[in-house]
Amino acid sequence: MRLFALERVRGIKVTRQRFEIPAGYQPEDHFSNAFGLVSDTPMTVCVRFSPEVAHSVKERQWRPGQKVNTDSEGRVTIEFEAAGEMELVSWILSYGVHAEVLEPPELRRELKRQIKEMREFYRGKEKKISKIS
Repeated sequence: MRLFALERVRGIKVTRQRFEIPAGYQPEDHFSNAFGLVSDTPMTVCVRFSPEVAHSVKERQWRPGQKVNTDSEGRVTIEFEAAGEMELVSWILSYGVHAEVLEPPELRRELKRQIKEMREFYRGKEKKISKIS
């Protein structure tokens, strides 16, 4: 199985080589657990979102079988099964301080690691920027 980014295709060439789709092939079988395109070991993901973004999060179906709960403070918790840790990390980081991973612990640790590295990266940049100014 190979994935291609269509926006990167620069051209095509017609050849005599043929590709036959195998009998019974179901593309969904390869990606049914994926949050995006990457399919690896599925995990139960539980993320809590702040009231500021709750409306946009709860109105969307992120994964089949997801559970959505709203608490008394207006926060929304979404739980679902998915695979593709790096895609999940990117999705969660896109909400910044408005998203908190509750489960699984390894996904929470990966987010903490990336945030720490980003913080160190930008701290170093601030020192260099202030020297230039």
